[in-house]
Amino acid sequence: MRKKEFSSFDIAAAIKELKTTLAECRVNNIYQLDEKTVIFKLHKTDMSPIRLVMEAGRRLHATSYAEENPAEPPSFCMALRKYLRNAWVAGIDQYEFERIVTISFRTKTGVLKLVVELFGDGNIILTNENNVIIHALAFKKMRDRDILHNVVLELPPSSGKNPFKVTLCELEEAYKIAGETEVVRSTARFLGVGGVYAEEILLRANVDKTKHCNTLTSDDVKRIFDVIQALLAAVSGGSLEACIVLGEDGQFLDVVPIKLKRY
Repeated sequence: MRKKEFSSFDIAAAIKELKTTLAECRVNNIYQLDEKTVIFKLHKTDMSPIRLVMEAGRRLHATSYAEENPAEPPSFCMALRKYLRNAWVAGIDQYEFERIVTISFRTKTGVLKLVVELFGDGNIILTNENNVIIHALAFKKMRDRDILHNVVLELPPSSGKNPFKVTLCELEEAYKIAGETEVVRSTARFLGVGGVYAEEILLRANVDKTKHCNTLTSDDVKRIFDVIQALLAAVSGGSLEACIVLGEDGQFLDVVPIKLKRY
């Protein structure tokens, strides 16, 4: 299946590179290409302009490619220009290995934050340093939280256990509770990493992905845990091996931050 959105691993790898790329950058201008895509044109001393692309629900990355900008900026774009033009990028972080990124800016009136949600329909939300919402790409009322003016931003419920924080005992207990569930499904749900990386973890650990969780041995779980740690180290602190993956027909299939055995 052709790649449609960033995974938590993609985001971790992107953040690792963007921390260096965006350091000491000033916001030169902001453009909105469509209802979900915003581009920050950034200036950095002795470098060509950097364009930071954020598409709600799908992607976040830097590019040197210059898109043609709409003649009339939408209201959200105008609001971002009002608050963030000429601001300095102060930092960029991934929240709890979720598909949520926070970019901090130093402005004349204090620190402002842009929260980019890269799951589902996605959103881009501007808040002050106390997380009170100033503006958003999409205002909405939801079952578990509201995205509204002057409301403190609440992040969505976790999609799974943060793999950076999970212990071997917690992983073993999760598999015991999962019972007859296939290990690939349980891994994807418990860690919130999706099917591709759940399969990759089990392939590297030499564990049949269809195996029932209640048949896993302690050695199986230990190998799975060790593979998880190795993958996390590769995308967050190791040397990346970004790859474009083509299908058998030569068509684009995926792009990944590290070489995956499943391909």
